[in-house]
Amino acid sequence: MRVAAILLVAAGSARADGLVLETGIGAPAGITGGIGARLAHWQAVAEVGGATAGMAGMLSGSLHVHRDIFWRTRDTLALGVSATYLGYIAGSDTVMEGTAETIAPTLQWRHAWNPRNELVVDAGPAIGRWRDDNGKGTFVMPMLAVRYAFAP
Repeated sequence: MRVAAILLVAAGSARADGLVLETGIGAPAGITGGIGARLAHWQAVAEVGGATAGMAGMLSGSLHVHRDIFWRTRDTLALGVSATYLGYIAGSDTVMEGTAETIAPTLQWRHAWNPRNELVVDAGPAIGRWRDDNGKGTFVMPMLAVRYAFAP
């Protein structure tokens, strides 16, 4: 996660082709909002988000770094990595809390409705580890995020 944060800072401080604002929904991050930068064929976006349901809730932070590998007039495919850190709490009488960290190699598809608005879809296998009151472990899950990107 620290390496991805350094990449985001470096991409933001370099000559950026544009600022990117995003909002979306996905697993494992929940409902998110983010800010990032594009530099030539690179894109880095940092997001925060969360979700709640019944007696459970979570907060998340994600970082996505992608490199364009194929592009046409309105569609772009990119390969990259997505990392997410989330904290959760669940329960009413007995409360359980914990954290989870995931990293996923992802394939990203971006469809431009016009030069400033895009539909962004990321997918890949998320590999992670979790810790809570009952112990710790590892897991593999599908990572999927659908977002709307706006370049102001």
